[in-house]
Order: sequence, then structure tokens, then C-alpha cells
Amino acid sequence: METKEIKLRSIEAFISQKTPTETIPSEVDKLLEYINKDNPEDVFKIYNVKLGADRKNELSEEENLRNIYFSFYDKMDEPERSKAKGNWNYDFAKSRNNPKYIYNAVNHGFEWNDKDGYWNDIYKKYFKINK
Repeated sequence: METKEIKLRSIEAFISQKTPTETIPSEVDKLLEYINKDNPEDVFKIYNVKLGADRKNELSEEENLRNIYFSFYDKMDEPERSKAKGNWNYDFAKSRNNPKYIYNAVNHGFEWNDKDGYWNDIYKKYFKINK
């Protein structure tokens, strides 16, 4: 494999693992430095350990956010509790502020496709409770 191809594949791997863009060039350079020292086994061990650690951190962030939202959903009545948990979306929720009340968790946990007003009614119900 040529250096250009190694660089390209390394960059793609770091991007797919959501590595911060500003750190990718230095990480790729570190990998190439190891490869150039004829230690390819060490490179791949280090590379896999780093990506594994990054993935573990990402999962724990998702789990923490899920726990925050689900602690509010657990206080809801059925069937709305199960529906809220089923609709919860990590990508949507992580772009919002963490909820302080049930109605925030309903509003910030997932996008509503609310033609019949179901989630709007749920939101209003829990907004009144927390006033």
C-alpha cells in the first residue's frame, strides 16, 4: 500500500469514528511515522485501541443521555411512556439542552410527526403538572 492510500484510508477511518477534525492530521502523521519504522503490527494495535476507546466514550455519552431522558419518561403514564422511549433519538436529543422537566424531555427527545396532535397534547399535559 502506498503512503497516499494509507493516509486516505486513515483519514476515512478517523472521520467514521467521529474524531475531531482538527486532530485527524496529527493522528494520521503518528500512524505514518510508526508505519515508516517498519512496525505495522504495533501501528494497528495502537490504532485499534484508540478507536475502541473513542467508541466506548461515544457509547457512554449516549447511555448517559438516554438515562437522563428515560428517567423523565419513567414518570409518565402508559402508553405515552413506552411511546416516548421508543421514539427517543440520540442524534436529535444531543443537539438540545438536557431536560429539566418531563415536558422538556418530550419536546427535546425526538422529532414529532404530530399531525393528530398526540405529542402536543402530551407536552401540554406534563407542562401543566410542572407549573
